[in-house]
Amino acid sequence: MADAENTFRRAADHHRQGRLDEAEALYRQILDGNPDHADANHMLGVAACQRGEFEQGVLLIGKAIDHSPPGQPENAFFHNNLGNALLILGRHDEASASFATALHIDPNLAEAHYNTGNILKDQGQPDAAVQCYERALAIKPDYAEARSNLGNAFTALGRLSDAVGCYETVLQGRPELPEVHYNLGNALRGLGRLDNAIESFQKAIEINPDYAEAHSNLGAVLSGLERSDDAVLCYQKALAADATCIAAWNNLAAAYGSQGRLDEAADCYQRAGALEDSSLRTDIMAAFLLPPILPSESVIGPLRQALSDKVNGFKPAAGDEATEFLAPHEDIGKTGFFLAYHGLNDRDLQRDIAAMYLRVSPSLAYHAPKQQQEGKEKVRIGILSMHLHSHTIGRIYLGMIENLDRKAFEVIVFRTPHQPDEQSRAIDRAADRVVPITRKLEQARQQISDENLDILFYPDIGMEPFTYFLAFSRLAPVQVVGWGHPVTTGIPNIDYFLSSEDLETPDADNHYTEHLIRLRHLPAFYHRPPQVSTVGRDHFGLPEDGRLYIIPQTLFKFHPDFDTVLGSILRQDTDGWLVVISGNRDNWDSLLMDRFRAAFPDEADRVLIIPRMASYDFVRLMSLADALLDTPHFCGGYSSSEAFAAGLAIVTWPGAFMRGRVTYAQYKAMGITDLIAEDGVGYAQLALRLAQDHEFRQVIKNRIAKNSAVLFENIAVVREIERFFISALEAANAGQALEGW
Repeated sequence: MADAENTFRRAADHHRQGRLDEAEALYRQILDGNPDHADANHMLGVAACQRGEFEQGVLLIGKAIDHSPPGQPENAFFHNNLGNALLILGRHDEASASFATALHIDPNLAEAHYNTGNILKDQGQPDAAVQCYERALAIKPDYAEARSNLGNAFTALGRLSDAVGCYETVLQGRPELPEVHYNLGNALRGLGRLDNAIESFQKAIEINPDYAEAHSNLGAVLSGLERSDDAVLCYQKALAADATCIAAWNNLAAAYGSQGRLDEAADCYQRAGALEDSSLRTDIMAAFLLPPILPSESVIGPLRQALSDKVNGFKPAAGDEATEFLAPHEDIGKTGFFLAYHGLNDRDLQRDIAAMYLRVSPSLAYHAPKQQQEGKEKVRIGILSMHLHSHTIGRIYLGMIENLDRKAFEVIVFRTPHQPDEQSRAIDRAADRVVPITRKLEQARQQISDENLDILFYPDIGMEPFTYFLAFSRLAPVQVVGWGHPVTTGIPNIDYFLSSEDLETPDADNHYTEHLIRLRHLPAFYHRPPQVSTVGRDHFGLPEDGRLYIIPQTLFKFHPDFDTVLGSILRQDTDGWLVVISGNRDNWDSLLMDRFRAAFPDEADRVLIIPRMASYDFVRLMSLADALLDTPHFCGGYSSSEAFAAGLAIVTWPGAFMRGRVTYAQYKAMGITDLIAEDGVGYAQLALRLAQDHEFRQVIKNRIAKNSAVLFENIAVVREIERFFISALEAANAGQALEGW
């Protein structure tokens, strides 16, 4: 007996030092003399698992359990290790039973709590997993693996700040763990702490240069910061490290797509699809490849027809539940954003896109359980957007949130994890309550449903994936979308689109799947932007001589139809310069300039592209214009209000759709129509007159300065929106559609 125990100790020493051959030889020596020796069978089974021989490990550890006295403390370790082997073999129920038995024997076995948490996390029960990890840490506070996985469970729950705390605690004692740096980077990215996320991904890569996922996610952060060339390099490094990294192929495809490199993007999606059991996901993503800068008008029709054909053909295989996408905002993440810039009616195509998503992800059509709506003292309205911060959406809707009548309304702002800024803090102060929600659809639905809303108002839908896919759910009796992204959603559960009379043409009901609401006032309570100091042309590196025709709009608003008009302006004013602001992606400038050179080759050298700038410099730039020019088809919105607040004049050409009529509607509200063109020829003539006729320009600017107050802090706007909200809720409660708006 003593010899066996001495031999076992020597074997265990070899085992701890990684000398498996020597350890196994000694374990077998013990078993030759006593085949039922529990400890030797157990450790020989552990060694088999370390060699990847898990079936053999299960047999040996099972034999150890069979030949050890029941209830003894060491049996808890046997059952825990048996559970580990079963888990790797995919025998999850048996593994759970083994961990439960281990905890029955020894409730203080931290490893069994940890392993139980892992199973629960993998089964989609992160709340229960959190409890297990916390029990493990209460027993063993320095258990790095448990704290790291606790961070992973918090991430799954959307509790990103808690996750960051876990990862940072682990790294204080174990800074050499690349996967923890990686997970920390993901959590920081979700919180909007992008600089910190970059540092974490870079640290993971420094420790493990072949960490493909870290390269890929670093690229995703850089892409979000509009560093698309740097992002592409990261994705290429990820694929050099691991050519089977599906996320890197998809990210590279998205980066190429955002740069207008559509053939390369399609190839990347094809490569990603080849690595998956089904290519449906990547086929859908590839279908949405649309050029951000249109090369010509002639491509628009074929592009849209191809998208329509593909969208209407996508569906899961019959009876194949595995193809349902439970998280399409993460798995696919495409909204058809660039369709709005084609200058065409998007209703049918957006409706087809929404129908396609409901086919491949039926759970999107979630209906929250009906709750008691009668007897409330106030109408409870929830406001949800990813852009309620220093963004155009935040600026448009702060005033409404501040001024909704609190005698009649309770205002709840739903916040996804974000990096606070001055605008977001102002919005949060204005709300009655701020409810943090996760970016996980199932949990977010429940969090919103729990608020028992009367009205759910989306300031924008279609600008980013999370709110687009969330909007498919019925979470309130009345669901309304604002004009933040001025195009129909196509989503069946969005009831109303909030617009105004001057923003819409008489036949505009045909542009929307929602019930169109034409308010008398523009549906925005703008605070007048503060005045900024003026600067000279040299501040932006602009020429001192010649007239400046400035177009302060993002480059994807430049429709090819507009090119001939711009060329006409430059041909008629040989001293004129056309000034535009550089694009969101590195190569957009060259794509637009290629189009300009084809449209007006003799004048294209008088197009100046200047770097993007801070918001206060944006107004300074507009103030230097001899003529500010609006983009037809998709015009200025908040930028036009900034110009009018500064007393600046804009030439506009209203289109057939709301997204091309905002500047026009603002002029109508001010009672000024002098710079509203009816066609391209008229637009060019108005631009030339505004730039060349100083007296005319000054008269218009004086009238704008005098009349622009109607665009700002007009409480009548909010009162009218309130009347609509109440009427819509009354109609819903009566089971009727709202009429008369």
